[in-house]
Amino acid sequence: MPSSIATSPRPVSQPATLELHSAVRESVVVAIDGGPAGMAALRWLAQRSVEKLLRVELITVIERHWIEMYGDGLLHSADETLEDCASYLADLAPNIDISSRISWGVAREEIALAAVAADLLVVGTNRTHALPRALGGSLPMRVVESVHCPVVIVPEDWTPIPGDIVIGVQGDESDEEALRFAADACLASSRPLRIVHAWDLPLWLDRGTTVARDVSTAVAHAQRVLRTTEATMLALFPEVEVTSRADRGDAAEVLERHAVGAALLVVGTHGSTVLDRFFVGSVSRALLTRPTRPIAIIRPRVHTGPSL
Repeated sequence: MPSSIATSPRPVSQPATLELHSAVRESVVVAIDGGPAGMAALRWLAQRSVEKLLRVELITVIERHWIEMYGDGLLHSADETLEDCASYLADLAPNIDISSRISWGVAREEIALAAVAADLLVVGTNRTHALPRALGGSLPMRVVESVHCPVVIVPEDWTPIPGDIVIGVQGDESDEEALRFAADACLASSRPLRIVHAWDLPLWLDRGTTVARDVSTAVAHAQRVLRTTEATMLALFPEVEVTSRADRGDAAEVLERHAVGAALLVVGTHGSTVLDRFFVGSVSRALLTRPTRPIAIIRPRVHTGPSL
């Protein structure tokens, strides 16, 4: 039985709705610490500003015990950092509305609070390297677990590439908002979408006597996931060029392999359930260990549009 399933691209028409993407400003919060990771996040936003009008708030968080360790000079340093970052972003993208502020408290909590009303949270990460910095280590992962708006994690060595957008789908309700986010990104940037579904068998089935039958069932399910997802995209976003593929293997490894050369990898989650905590802890955590491209983590969100 095959371990990979692929479809051919369907014809794509020229997007008729691209101008709509510049009609409303997207509200974005960016967590800043003045290091290379934060600069990468600002460069990514500058590229996004070519596709969308943006209203950006830069936030840096000072944890209260830091004042005891580093003194009042830390506040002055934070002010300078925000000023420098705002100037840097304004030079890259003069069309962005920029504001900034310092917040006091636990970084994860303050960033999550700032993002409550945001359309998007952007965080840079230095996890392309072994040594952590202020916004490296586990903070991006903790932020992902704390907020409900879409989060884009940008590696500190990010540079623009002309790649397509890849989305990992699970074949359940967790795909809905992720598909919307990915389709919107494709329409705004005129990029194609690659849908990727990873499937596998439980270890005890792999060692059992009914493997052939169970593999056949798994392949049939993967084919249904691809057909259903493509049909949804065709119905709701006919302007987006779509290809899809299902491969057997660990979800994070399959997604990483298919996202080579991609401009953005999009992954959906289930919400705040036990299953979601497992998913965030396994697939997303594995993907964010050493990200080689921006990764968008999308949680379910209440919306007024038609259900997928």
